[in-house]
Amino acid sequence: MVNKSDNNMKVIIHFFTLMLSAFTVLSGCIEKTGYYDAGQKKRIEQLTNKKWERDYRSTYYGYDVHEIWRFGDNGKGSWRTITTYMDGGIRDTTTHFSWAFTTPQFNVIYMDYPRYWLIDKIDDNKLCIYLTNEDPVSVSGQERIYQEYTFKPEEEKEKRVVSQNTPK
Repeated sequence: MVNKSDNNMKVIIHFFTLMLSAFTVLSGCIEKTGYYDAGQKKRIEQLTNKKWERDYRSTYYGYDVHEIWRFGDNGKGSWRTITTYMDGGIRDTTTHFSWAFTTPQFNVIYMDYPRYWLIDKIDDNKLCIYLTNEDPVSVSGQERIYQEYTFKPEEEKEKRVVSQNTPK
């Protein structure tokens, strides 16, 4: 005969195990302060709270795409795509995600939909990455797609708009 208190204890243990697992997974995406060395802090500052942008043309389908990636210092981010089709139609889509660095060097980013970025180069205005579908450290031989993104400070954008609107 099964003791009811044993069953209740098992349920409680499973519940706490599930809650601890969920907390661990969710808190792993959140950036914390005070635990990083100088190189890690610099990488966080270079990556976060900016709009990383790129434009490309899909030669196969014949449309233009403008991407905007934002990485918050809280482990949350967004990916906005503005697609302009040959017929003039425009589709504007935003996807939200959680992200985290997966290596001590902070050179691999995991996004939870799932996607990985292996950072090839980053400075204050340029971000070069290899996009992979699986962890690029543990899964070798997978397809890697090279992409370059730029950050243009708001003052630069305002100058371009003014110069484009100024008659010559």
